[in-house]
Amino acid sequence: MNFNDNKKYLYNISSNKEYLNSIHVLRGIAALLVVCEHIVGRSPYSTFNQYFGWLNNLGHYGVVAFFVISGFLLPFSLGEDYNLNKYGRFMLRRVVRIEPTYLGSIALSCVVIFVITRIAPNAEPWMPSVKQILSNIFYLVPFTNDTWILGVYWTLAIEFQFYVIIGLLHPGFRRLSQQSTLNISFISILFSLLVFASPWCEPLQLIKYSPYFALGILLAMQFRYKLPYPNLVLTLIAITIPAILSGLALSEWLIGLVTFFIILYWKPPSLSDSLLGRALLFGGTISYSWYVTHQLLASVGESVAKFISSQSSLPLRDILVNLVPVGVFVFSIIFAWLLYILIEKPTHKLARRIRYKASS
Repeated sequence: MNFNDNKKYLYNISSNKEYLNSIHVLRGIAALLVVCEHIVGRSPYSTFNQYFGWLNNLGHYGVVAFFVISGFLLPFSLGEDYNLNKYGRFMLRRVVRIEPTYLGSIALSCVVIFVITRIAPNAEPWMPSVKQILSNIFYLVPFTNDTWILGVYWTLAIEFQFYVIIGLLHPGFRRLSQQSTLNISFISILFSLLVFASPWCEPLQLIKYSPYFALGILLAMQFRYKLPYPNLVLTLIAITIPAILSGLALSEWLIGLVTFFIILYWKPPSLSDSLLGRALLFGGTISYSWYVTHQLLASVGESVAKFISSQSSLPLRDILVNLVPVGVFVFSIIFAWLLYILIEKPTHKLARRIRYKASS
C-alpha cells in the first residue's frame, strides 16, 4: 500500500467536514436517549408512563454510541504529528474543554440535592463529604467506596480513562499503522481483547467496554489509511467475537456497529437548511451540557410531582403530575443551552488555543 496516497486521502478527509455533521447528529440522538430514560419511568408519572414508558430502556444505547464516537474522535483528532512530548498539552486541552462544565454540574447538584433533602418531607438530609466530592471531580469513584453524585457520571469516568490511555498509545498506533494495514486490524482487535481482563481490573472500567472504543479506533484508522473492504469486514468480525463472548449485550453491540457505519458512510449535506436539521445540530451542540445536568433536573421534577400528588384538593392534580416530565424535558434543554453558552462554549474556545499539532 502506498502511504503517500494515504496522506492525500487524509488531507481530503480533514478538509471535508461533512462527517462532523453525522457525529453531531449522533451525539444529539445519544443524549436524547439517555435523557428520556432518566425522565421517564419515575413512579409519579403513571399515566404518562402508559404511553411513553418504552423510552425508559433506551439510555444504554445512547451510552454505546458515545463510546464509539469518543473512540473515533480522540485518535483521529490527534493527527500525524502528535508525539508523547505533546501529551501534557493534549491532556490540558481535554481538561480545559471538559472539566469546567463537569465541575459546574457537580457544584449545582450538590447545592440542589442539599436543599431538596432539607425541605422535602420524610427525606433524609444529604451532605456530600469532601472525599466524595474529590472522588467525583477526579473520577476516582471506581477506586473508592464513594458513590457518584449523579449516576450518569460513571460514563464520564470511562471516557476520561480513554483520554489518558489513548494519548499514550496513539504514537505507537500511528507508527504501526503506517507500516502495514494489517497492523491496523491488529491494533483494533488487540484493544477489544482487553475486555477479557475486566474481572481483574474492575476499577479500570474502560476495559469492560473496550470493544466499543476499539470500533472507534478502527474507524479513525479507516478514515486515515482506508483499509481494503475485506480487511475491514474481517476486522469487524474479529472485534465482535470478544465483545459477544465477554457478555456485552448483542442489541447494544449492534447499536455500536450501526454507529460505526453511520459515521463511516453517512455524509449529510448542510443540515442548517431545514428546521429538523437545525434541531439535530442544536441537540449535538448542547449534548454534553445536557448529559451532565438532565438527571439532576429529572430528580427535581420527580420531587415536584410527588408534592403535587400530595395536594388532594388541587384541581387537575393528576393532569399536572403527568405534565411534569414534559416540563422537565423542555426545561432540561433550556438549562443545557444556558450552561453551554455560559461555560461550555467559552471553555471550548479556550481549549482550542492550546495547540499540540503543528501549524498548517
